[in-house]
Amino acid sequence: GENHTNIAAIESTLAAVCVQRGDLDAAEAHFQRALAINEKARGPEHFTVADVLSNLAVVEIKRENPAAAEPYMRRALAIREKALGPTHAQTQQTMLNLAAICKSNGKEAEAAELEKRVQDLRAPKP
Repeated sequence: GENHTNIAAIESTLAAVCVQRGDLDAAEAHFQRALAINEKARGPEHFTVADVLSNLAVVEIKRENPAAAEPYMRRALAIREKALGPTHAQTQQTMLNLAAICKSNGKEAEAAELEKRVQDLRAPKP
């Protein structure tokens, strides 16, 4: 059916192609459709929802609109921390992505805090 998770995967793939082609409006529409399907089928805190949210943030970054990217990446981070834990590589990469967005939005202190958190998580344990 039109709301099956396979359709969400196809929508995400189409969106990625649109991003590569520079058609950000079409990419956003496909990602939004994938987001709606995944939220309905899997729940709003499923890790695949975080993937789509991260991709929506990328669309906004490519539009040079970090203010619009930030809420997407914040939500993606919250989902990944809950679903995967703070030590997971995807969670840490999302922290770094959010740090970069925060820097672009003039939130240097928060960006530094996120970067330090990742550094601490990656530090060898005695």
